Amino acid sequence: QTRLDRIQEAPKYDDYAELLRFDMRQVISSIEYTDIAIKRPDLATMRDLEQYESHNMAMFVYADIDLMHSSTDMRDDLGTLREAIWTAQLMSRIGNWVSTWERELREGDYSSAPVVYALENGIFSHSELWETKADDGDVDKFIDRIKQHGVEQMFLRRWEENYHRLQ
Repeated sequence: QTRLDRIQEAPKYDDYAELLRFDMRQVISSIEYTDIAIKRPDLATMRDLEQYESHNMAMFVYADIDLMHSSTDMRDDLGTLREAIWTAQLMSRIGNWVSTWERELREGDYSSAPVVYALENGIFSHSELWETKADDGDVDKFIDRIKQHGVEQMFLRRWEENYHRLQ
């Protein structure tokens, strides 16, 4: 039996199947956007990263599956629940960005939110970044600039704000 077969056997599958399909498409779109952002970081924006890449965490899909198996009818509170899931998903995404951006930058991946934020806010330019080879040690100057401008702390503050909002 496949995972999909087991999901389709859930007691409330029919109540949430359409939402599950939608949320699965969001995950696929997220993966496609991430691929574009990695290949063409000049096209990446913070707004897009938050809107599209956050779905890579797939929390809505997991919640849909949980709802399909829940004994509680959540349809009247679905908007509130999805708002909480969005907040938690963004927090997860922020945590991932903060913990991986340096490694990704060293690997030549300029699509992480701290890097995109730095580019959007003039901490360094696309042309400066393109002229740098990931393996020549010059990447450290970009890491230093991001840290000096408090970009990590800004993301961690946003995480904290979302945490308190979720509480």
